Amino acid sequence: MKDYRQEIGFKVRVIHNGIDKYFDKKRKENNDNIPRGQGMTLKYLMENIDRPVYQKDLEDYFSLSGATVTNMLKSLEKNGYIKRVADLNDARLKQIVLTEIALEREERIRTDVDRLEEGLRDNFTSEELTIFRQYLDRVIQNIDIMNM
Repeated sequence: MKDYRQEIGFKVRVIHNGIDKYFDKKRKENNDNIPRGQGMTLKYLMENIDRPVYQKDLEDYFSLSGATVTNMLKSLEKNGYIKRVADLNDARLKQIVLTEIALEREERIRTDVDRLEEGLRDNFTSEELTIFRQYLDRVIQNIDIMNM
């Protein structure tokens, strides 16, 4: 009988679920309402605070659909973490700007995301991580080709 737990898709799902559990735990510890995807989005915005960021940038960077990013941004805006402002050069474009609430929580958000990454890398040598990332890049390329 085939053991589906050995399949790549199954293992990726287990990793995904584990990351969700980690961020759910952090949300409860910090008594806030920032889910995993939103925390990573806020960290991206914090790391790119010196340049304009638009919805399309998030779609491309995170490989998400427009609808998914729209819903995430609506939630972040509703909870006071971002605001969308018209671009000075093209009013049709809305620049995504962090609010004071997000900036006040910047250190905690960065720390939570960084600790996750450190935990994922634990018990790997730098050489193993390099090879592992190459394998993951191939898996990503394969899925991209399948989705064309």
